[in-house]
Amino acid sequence: MHTCPLTRASILSHRVRPGPRIHALLAPAAPGPATHPGFQEQPLCRVPLVLRLWTTAPAHVVVELGGAADEAEGAGQGGSGTAAPAAPLAHVWAGRTRRALGTLRACSELELELEVLVSRPGRHALADVSLAWGQPGARQLDGSRPVPGCLIEVVEAGPGPGRQGLQ
Repeated sequence: MHTCPLTRASILSHRVRPGPRIHALLAPAAPGPATHPGFQEQPLCRVPLVLRLWTTAPAHVVVELGGAADEAEGAGQGGSGTAAPAAPLAHVWAGRTRRALGTLRACSELELELEVLVSRPGRHALADVSLAWGQPGARQLDGSRPVPGCLIEVVEAGPGPGRQGLQ
């Protein structure tokens, strides 16, 4: 008969410790829909966003924009097992897509201004932002998780002088 040398107390004392509690909120920089003069004249609409971060313990933080969700949005599969032509992406991030923010102090808050470029009017779910963290001064990151997504809306300005109306 074989007995296991692990006891409940030894298992609990070797528990993997979670990383720092980093909270994140991605939101449009201004309330209401973004208005674009017309996608025929200008194919991309810039939408400013704010990523608010706060942490309960010191942590080195990296923000990643894009990635798996972008690829999934434009991916399609045909019935023969070959990839179908990809639909154009509805959005792409402007600027750097990987941002090392350095070490955030315990109980600190940070607002990171971001921009997304949208290629068509409508509602767009932005669910392709993730956070990675590590101990201050460490060479590698300890963990990562997605940031809860946000919904943005882009409308085209209506016709007429000054394009005052909305469609």
